[in-house]
Amino acid sequence: VWRIIDEAPDPTSGLIIPAVVQNGNDTGIQRQFRILRDAFNANRRLHNGTEYYFAVTAYNYSRHPLAFPKSLESTLQILKAKPQIPFGLNTPAKYNDTLRVTHVQGHSSGAIYPIVINPLASTGDSYEVRFDTTGGSTTWFLRNAGKDKIVFAHGRLNETYHVEGGVALHVTADTARGLKSWEWTSGSRFLTWTGGADGLQLEGFNGAAGWNSPYHYFGNGNMAVRAEQLKTVELRFAATQDNLGNFDPNDPNVSYAYRYGRLFDRSPAIPAFAPFIINPTTGYSYQDYTLAMPLAVYDVEANPPRRLAVGFLENNVTGGSVNGRYWPPLSNVDNATTSGPREWLFIFDSDYTGGTSNPALQRDILYTPLPVMYMATWARRTDTRWLADNKMRLYPVRVNTVADVFTYTSPAPDTSLKAKKESAKRVGVFPNPYYAGHSQEKTAWRRFVTFNNLPPKVKIRIFNLGGQLVRTLTKDDAAQFLEWDLTNANNWQVASGMYLCHIEMPEISETKILKLAVIQSQFIPER
Repeated sequence: VWRIIDEAPDPTSGLIIPAVVQNGNDTGIQRQFRILRDAFNANRRLHNGTEYYFAVTAYNYSRHPLAFPKSLESTLQILKAKPQIPFGLNTPAKYNDTLRVTHVQGHSSGAIYPIVINPLASTGDSYEVRFDTTGGSTTWFLRNAGKDKIVFAHGRLNETYHVEGGVALHVTADTARGLKSWEWTSGSRFLTWTGGADGLQLEGFNGAAGWNSPYHYFGNGNMAVRAEQLKTVELRFAATQDNLGNFDPNDPNVSYAYRYGRLFDRSPAIPAFAPFIINPTTGYSYQDYTLAMPLAVYDVEANPPRRLAVGFLENNVTGGSVNGRYWPPLSNVDNATTSGPREWLFIFDSDYTGGTSNPALQRDILYTPLPVMYMATWARRTDTRWLADNKMRLYPVRVNTVADVFTYTSPAPDTSLKAKKESAKRVGVFPNPYYAGHSQEKTAWRRFVTFNNLPPKVKIRIFNLGGQLVRTLTKDDAAQFLEWDLTNANNWQVASGMYLCHIEMPEISETKILKLAVIQSQFIPER
């Protein structure tokens, strides 16, 4: 609900007509905003020690067709703010700084942003952001690690909350799922997504690879490998002896692979396919497990890297390539269409078992939720043999899980004696010169200047240029401001001229002398 239209009196005609009574937005309730200038005084910068006033209201809205009025607004709530720099306190973090974050545990591709909104509230404590997936949805909670205490819970992802330590905490999550990116880390890329290899529009490698499986893509079944279980994998390609995919069986990067067949319940589309149709059944039936693939795949997040089981599909059509060996077609052949080779690669989240097959993977890959982590439908770029030492990595989107922990520290303000002495250098008086008044004087009967950035205990002696003591002011409280009403010890208005202000700060053994110019206005009493 942005604009709220209601019946309202028209001041021109005197009639009751529809009018916009509230004009809002749809950004939610904003509990903070940043203001640097005074909109009512020529947009000047804000000044320390000056009081500024803000009015806050709330309004509602009724959708009921008979409701009148449609909207009610609360009375004004007046808030007063006075910008100031606290005495004797140095804040390492400044307003709007983003604190440094460390991802100490887990592999999430999400991030957290602790943005400082109140440097004075910094605690010096270390904090942990952890995640809760109870009920199937992911929320986060904040733990003060030093005090072993949860200080915020049930935070929603991609929203901002004010939390302990003067921080606005924003926790993000990658809303996508599956394959995030890829990288050819060694050699020259010889795989491509062109020529129809991207026909399934998978989420990675420009549509030719992704977190998918035939069971999920065609049967709408759930993926057996959940999004949070995806791993960064490295494909290490073996050298081939020719452009037909023949290889040296002793190459360490050659793999035993699980072979599956489409339309293998039919007669061989080409007579040469016959020896490779082992299991003539419907679906994407399991055929055999042989030394059939010129590449090896490793889960590189494991230490040491874990070699993974692999498989591939062959298609019993005239445009197929049923020869018991994984070898994707050239890019001029559509590898995704039903009439093409469909020479598809499957990377399982299962350990590679060498020459001994895993019975759990000897099942139809179309009708069974096998643990496929990634599926690739890519093609070859050129009609050449594969060279050794080519490597490629696939990187998944990392969802936030209970295994992920982010940490940051809210730096404590420095309240040392050194900080107090540095702060004493900023003690001042304003306005200076005092020129017949200023905007904060609400009446002609009350004139004043303000000493600012003062410590709790202070004594100020004000002298004229003749060395005569005009006035002594003392303060013993937490306020950093002290006003002088421009009168002497006998409550007479002081004359225009120069004054020396001797400021003693006994708690930190510091003194400071300020020069103050006073130019009084002409005063004409009413009677």
